[in-house]
Order: sequence, then structure tokens, then C-alpha cells
Amino acid sequence: MRLILGDLNKLWGEPICDTLPDLKVFIGTVCTDSREVEKGSFFIPLIGQEFNGHDFLQETLEKG
Repeated sequence: MRLILGDLNKLWGEPICDTLPDLKVFIGTVCTDSREVEKGSFFIPLIGQEFNGHDFLQETLEKG
């Protein structure tokens, strides 16, 4: 199964960001660990008792 960003947009609504991404882009590997993110990956920031994945959003954006 191959997903595009537009599929997630239908589920979750409009993204909250400065610029709207291309919703026709295919989603690559899904990651929950920012250290494993590579260009084209889709990062899902999880929240735990001792961490908040949202703290790593900028880092993942810089990785592409």
C-alpha cells in the first residue's frame, strides 16, 4: 500500500505549517524515532512519560 500526503490530509485535516506541502507526494518510511529519520520519511511524534516527540520536529525537518 502506498500513501500520499493527501490521504493523511483527508484523515487529519489541514496541516499546521507555514507553507502547505505538496499533497501528491508519496509517504516514505514511517518513523517514530527522530534518529532514524531519513529524507522522505514520515515522522510521527509520540509523547511518553519522559519524552515528547514534538521536541524533535525541527531536527526531522532539517533531515528532509
